[in-house]
Order: sequence, then structure tokens, then C-alpha cells
Amino acid sequence: MHSLVSLIEKIEIPTEVDFEVSGKTITLKNSNGVISKKFNNHALNFDKQGNTLIVTAIPSNRKNKALLGTVFAHLKNMVEALEYGFNFKMSIVFSHFPMTVKVNGKVVEINNFTGQKALIRAKILGNTKVEIKGKEVFVSGYNKEDVAQTAANLETATRVRHKDVRIYQDGIYVVSKDNIKEKKKEVVLNATTEEVEQ
Repeated sequence: MHSLVSLIEKIEIPTEVDFEVSGKTITLKNSNGVISKKFNNHALNFDKQGNTLIVTAIPSNRKNKALLGTVFAHLKNMVEALEYGFNFKMSIVFSHFPMTVKVNGKVVEINNFTGQKALIRAKILGNTKVEIKGKEVFVSGYNKEDVAQTAANLETATRVRHKDVRIYQDGIYVVSKDNIKEKKKEVVLNATTEEVEQ
């Protein structure tokens, strides 16, 4: 009977970032915020030893080696997100009907979009912050998925329907994306991978 060989990757998480393992969910947090990611693949198992994340993939094959690479890339992006954050700059555009945009709790309220009497609401996800300054909207936070989805919610809510889009170009559009803090250097995570017989 052949013994089963597993892949084990040890990823060192920076000491300024706390992390927890709960089943297949990894949660990273620092003074800027909290980010969680669930890895649903049955071949992966996670464990914590000090500031090192132990990722085990069974069996050792090309597919699982690629999976470990994906986990590493996600973790690096999460650490970088907590360090530098994300900021989407959006522009409020209208030509025929002046619309008003304001934040009310966890939603952005849009009034008089293309002359509609109904109030339009766009959901703000997670701990994303939305600021409105004149005809500019700034969507920022430390969870890239939440920031991007909040910006997408604004774009979707103000999509022109049943009108000639060549004439009606009203809406709220992303015009630029950058980081909250200037990215001084790329985040480096140290990782080692080995094969172990079970």
C-alpha cells in the first residue's frame, strides 16, 4: 500500500498583523480593519503556529501546488490591503436633471436621477467609507471586495434604462483607483513548501 504524500506550505504573516484560523476561514486584522477569506476547497486544511500559517494540501500533485499558490496570492493581497487600503474616485454626471447624492447610514441615496421621482438607494458594504464632495464621490476602505462592490452598486443604481444612452449619459462613474496610503514598498511574505508522507 502506497503512503499518501501531502504538500505543506508555511507562510509567515507579518507580526503587525493578527490572524485567526477557523476551519477554512482565515481572518487578518490590524489597526486599520479586518479582512476574512474562506477557502472552500476540500483538499486544503489550515492551522496556526505562532505567526505562521500552515496550509496542508492532500495529495501532492500539480493541481494542489497551484492551489497553494492561489492561497499565498490571496493572503499577500489581504496583508497589502490592510496596510495600504483602497480608494475609488467616482464622478457624478448629469446633464438634464440635477441629481442629489447623500450618505444615509449604510446606504447612498440618489434623488432625481434622470428626473425620476423615486428615491434610489445603493448599499454600502462592510466598513467601506463613502464621502461626497461636490460632484465627486470617494469610496474607500481596507477590504477590496467591499470597496469595489460598493462602487459597483453606485454605478448599477444609476445605470440609464429605457432612454437613449447617447443623450442621457447621467450616472455615477469610477474615474480612478488608488491606495489610501502611499504604497512605499511591496508587501513581502516568506513561504516554504515541502512534501510530507502521511
